[in-house]
Amino acid sequence: MSLKTVILIAVVTLGCHVLLTKAQTNCGVGSACDNCPEGYYGIVQINPLVQVKVCCKGCSSKYFSYRSTPTPACTCQYDRVINDASCWKGEQCDNCNSSYTGSVNGLPVCCSQCRAFGLILSPTSCSCNDGA
Repeated sequence: MSLKTVILIAVVTLGCHVLLTKAQTNCGVGSACDNCPEGYYGIVQINPLVQVKVCCKGCSSKYFSYRSTPTPACTCQYDRVINDASCWKGEQCDNCNSSYTGSVNGLPVCCSQCRAFGLILSPTSCSCNDGA
């Protein structure tokens, strides 16, 4: 690969990183995702030669969506659930009985300690009725 090609790829990669970071996204981009384990990051294909890693910032969740076309984009679902302190979200609910979980914006939600009752859902929020 010639020096010009390497420089061109670097410029395009940087431009794509800027495109994704300047866009309305709550995702980490590029090196921010380098330490994420398998399943906690995705690859956005910018063009046949350039791709970038995307993830929830801090590798905090495996629940995110991303796309390469028509415009590169990434959205971390973890941050899109409004909840009160009694409602858990994301991986905290993975070990709960599926009868006691729900979903908000594609993210699993449940009551704390996988409690079997009281889960209240709306399109964007989760809360738990403690029976009081």
